[in-house]
Amino acid sequence: MAFLVRRLGLEALSQTVAGLAFCLSGYLVARAGFLSITSTAVWIPWLLLIGLRLAARDRYWLNAALLGVVLGFLLLAGHAQTAAYSLMLLLLWVTFWSWRTARKEQQKPGRPASSRIGTIAKGFGASWLGIGIAVLIGLGIAAVQLLPTFEYLSQSQRAQSVDFEFAMTYSFWPWRFLSLAAPDLFGSPAAGNYWGYGAFWEDAVYIGLLPLLLATRAIARALWPRNQAVGPGRDQSASIDQADLRALSIGLAVLVLLSFTLALGSNTPVFPWLYRNVPGFDMFQAPTRISIWAVTALAILASIGVQGWRAQDGRGLYWSRLGTAGAAAVMGAAALGWFLLDIEQNSFFLAMAKAGFWGFLFGILTLRAPQPEVRNPGGRWAWAVTLVLAADLLLAGWGLNPAVDLDFYRRPSQSAEAVAAGLGEGRLYLAPADEYDLKFNRLFTFSSFDPGEDWGNARAVLLPNLHMLDGILHTANFDPILPGRYVQWMDTLESAPGDTSSRLLNLSGVSVVEIADLDTEAGVRFDSQSDGTRFRWYTCALHAESGQDALDLLVDGDRRLEHLVVIEKPIEDEPADCGTSSAQIDLIVDESDQIILHLNTENDGWLLIADTWYPGWSAEVDGEPVEILRANFLFRAVEISEGAHEVEFVYRPQSFQWGLVITAVTVLCLAITAGFTAWRRETL
Repeated sequence: MAFLVRRLGLEALSQTVAGLAFCLSGYLVARAGFLSITSTAVWIPWLLLIGLRLAARDRYWLNAALLGVVLGFLLLAGHAQTAAYSLMLLLLWVTFWSWRTARKEQQKPGRPASSRIGTIAKGFGASWLGIGIAVLIGLGIAAVQLLPTFEYLSQSQRAQSVDFEFAMTYSFWPWRFLSLAAPDLFGSPAAGNYWGYGAFWEDAVYIGLLPLLLATRAIARALWPRNQAVGPGRDQSASIDQADLRALSIGLAVLVLLSFTLALGSNTPVFPWLYRNVPGFDMFQAPTRISIWAVTALAILASIGVQGWRAQDGRGLYWSRLGTAGAAAVMGAAALGWFLLDIEQNSFFLAMAKAGFWGFLFGILTLRAPQPEVRNPGGRWAWAVTLVLAADLLLAGWGLNPAVDLDFYRRPSQSAEAVAAGLGEGRLYLAPADEYDLKFNRLFTFSSFDPGEDWGNARAVLLPNLHMLDGILHTANFDPILPGRYVQWMDTLESAPGDTSSRLLNLSGVSVVEIADLDTEAGVRFDSQSDGTRFRWYTCALHAESGQDALDLLVDGDRRLEHLVVIEKPIEDEPADCGTSSAQIDLIVDESDQIILHLNTENDGWLLIADTWYPGWSAEVDGEPVEILRANFLFRAVEISEGAHEVEFVYRPQSFQWGLVITAVTVLCLAITAGFTAWRRETL
């Protein structure tokens, strides 16, 4: 962000303010635990910096390639929603600067007025072409991850779109606009007193009171300019002039309004209309996350507002003194209310007292600002500005990312050993309603980061995905994207009557069921589920025309299904009746990408593994490839002849292999091009 502001020709203090306001903003700090979001969002300033160079046609092909590399890193960071919003912001940014560049070229002496439209169109075309080239390079770099991701999406419940109500979850709460000035106005989960709507971190947009006031100052100066001359501290040699900064300020102000309008989600008709009519807006939840546009724009506006922030005189001095006194009055009155009034929402007074304090310091800094003739102010005053802003942002974000002792991860949970003994080769099941209650009403509430009990209980109840720390197989997975058939299977299991639900649990390989029980020490109990096993042998199979046919057969409860498997492939001889069957199955290797079994049976039949069917898995029986079939709607099976066999399942997805080739070729081409360019420069 500092490099971006430097490219705009602004002074060192402007760069510092923008850098702190962006990187210590509530948006990034409150989401520091959401690694994919923050790892994606931090590439935004690089996109804007290189996009600015591209629009200015400064070393055009080099910057197109650099932009492609950054886009590759953006995509590899792993949060599709933030990446999509970043690309949209890049397009708006480059379009704006292409217009400014084309406008300057058209105003050069000797340019006919009739060529204005052509010059602008040419500028837009060159910039968009550069973005197109960069996108191709970025897709090539990230192909090793993108192709498996697209394959996963094609299998998921988001293959088409997400449900409207789900998509509108976490729409920006309008009252949180007040938190732009006072971040803890509605409390904070760090203090254990958050009483606002939804999750605190989703609507966190605080960039510091000082940058907010400076951004407001930049917008006001752009709308009502008093002096068109280049302000103090401007780099006179910069290609971006005062008119550009004024246009940029107005454009960023519009971007802030657009960002918050979209972030409001279901609170306005705008985002719902986009959801229904514009492809892409129906793929994500939490419209509030597009407020990253506003956070970025306000940080840049604050850097522009620093320009010309100098000592006041006349009416400016009068209003500065009055504002400082007003902030002190707000601070005193709010602090008094916080001490004297005992109300549930006491956070309001403390937050207002803090806002008054930072506003008072801003007033003092304004009154002590350097004289107008001083260029690039440094020294004590600049350090004071930096320290006040850093202190404001650090205190606002303090505690928003709590930690636990490493022993939480190192020592086994209290219940893991007993549960593992009862599981055998089966799985643990926790009903979604109980899981939700344990997570959001007990251990991970929105109002507080402190559960009010030993954190070890989060391990003891084996919540997804904490169960993986103890090597416990579970039917659940805490992930926003899930295979579509898995979602349908679990929904059917939950809504089915008792006998059918038990049968589906059995087919899922569930051997232990976890149930919320407040009478126990951990608040849950673990009940055994008979006959639940992950590996099954069938000597008979029944053909289903489709997945829905297979699920209907299983739900209807045909008694024959106790001894035969439903296969989604034509079967030569479907049995009229099928008795019990058995086989000796020994698990040799059980890894995330490899399973090896020893099988001994006296009959031909089908080996079923109650793991979700997914493309990319291959199977071999005694070293010979065999087809993996969809079995019992959700799972996978292979057909095997009688006798003793070694069966191996390996996950080697072609999507990853092809993606790796594309990524390698892209990186190799970039390296060769860079090397050739460097060699050519040296020889010339």
